[in-house]
Amino acid sequence: MNPFDLIGFDSFHASQKNGLKWSWKLFSFFILAQSTQFAFGQQTQAVSILTVLRTYTQDSLFQQIQRTQSWADQRQWKGSRLREMEFRTETDKFDLSQQEFTFRLSPRSRKEYRYQRDRDQLRISSLHSNLSQRQAILLEARYHLVTKQYFSLRRYELKGAMKKIVEEKINFLALRFGELKLDPVDLAKSETDLFELESDVDQLLLELKSDDEVFQRWMQTNDSVELNFDALVTVQEIKVILLRTAQFEASLIPEVQMAAQEVEERYLEWEIDQSKNNRWIDFLQARVRGDDMGFIQPEFSIGLGLQLPLVRENRNQYAINELQWRMAKTNLTQLIEQNESEELTFRNKLLAQIDRWERLHNRLETGLTAKTLDMLRQQEKLDGLALVQLEEQLLLQQMILLETEQRVYEVYVQWLYLSGLLSGQSPRNYLSSRLEFIAP
Repeated sequence: MNPFDLIGFDSFHASQKNGLKWSWKLFSFFILAQSTQFAFGQQTQAVSILTVLRTYTQDSLFQQIQRTQSWADQRQWKGSRLREMEFRTETDKFDLSQQEFTFRLSPRSRKEYRYQRDRDQLRISSLHSNLSQRQAILLEARYHLVTKQYFSLRRYELKGAMKKIVEEKINFLALRFGELKLDPVDLAKSETDLFELESDVDQLLLELKSDDEVFQRWMQTNDSVELNFDALVTVQEIKVILLRTAQFEASLIPEVQMAAQEVEERYLEWEIDQSKNNRWIDFLQARVRGDDMGFIQPEFSIGLGLQLPLVRENRNQYAINELQWRMAKTNLTQLIEQNESEELTFRNKLLAQIDRWERLHNRLETGLTAKTLDMLRQQEKLDGLALVQLEEQLLLQQMILLETEQRVYEVYVQWLYLSGLLSGQSPRNYLSSRLEFIAP
């Protein structure tokens, strides 16, 4: 019996011709055969990729930042026009029958009030950047794990098929060894390959189990999570998304937004310090004096304090604020240049990986291995050993192509994060060609 009859190789090969988008039913065949090792006694919950991505909103830190932002947005941050308000009373020569009352106001200048109000509003808006940064981190983790499981399942399928082929090959080699027509080293090498494949399959099962536990935690369920990859974006669709994406804007990156806010805050601190030293009105004062029975006609006076900005009160602090502002501007410029360079690097890297995958895919489609294998199957007298050796080589080629395809998706997820597409207010599902909004 041809070992590929057991694993649906014809279906596998045909699906490769349709963009290597394998059927989920084919995945399930292999998983069900081994799933009892890590999911025995568990029910299975089928979910879509979009459902998994939406779980980022259930992160505890994300929700805490969101609540803080909502609380801050509901408050009125107008600030105060007064620096201080003072009320004092004193007696004259310890004579309790005489009492003096003084009321003093120290107003802020118009510029100082405006700058402090703007600084407070800026600090509130920084919560939005923190929320966007956390959102991007959470989505990147989910994008990474979804694609990782997809390729783990495909690799598990290929390793399982390879294992069956090597077992069949060992049977042929053992038969020829018994007929003294084979070098025993070839047989030992095949058994070593089988041992390595069994180890790889066991390791993949452990990884799938570990990933499933993470999905269960995200989905808040005790059931084993079974992802539906039918709508997963293909390599060709990734290329379309990349080419249609608008020019990179550094302002979309949360880290750049936070650095820009720091520049603005340092500038406002500098302006506040300058306005404090440049104010003219220091205080307004009202004083009332009279005995305990004479308040009908008390002694009343008002006073005005002026500040002459001839001597700067704190020159060092003023210089430090200006230095911090200039350093923040330099840091922002460097951060923008760094992000632009990284985004361009990963954009070009992604295009190069896609081109590499396309070349390998075309070479595999037009290669002689599959054609020779088909010709051998049509012969009346089959050479069983040659047949399984060709099938083994074809699977090795598929494994190389799969590893190349996985690198495309890995670079794609990194590019999504660096481009700021995961941090927008209405993030989309970039693992689907439809690019639907993640928010329900």
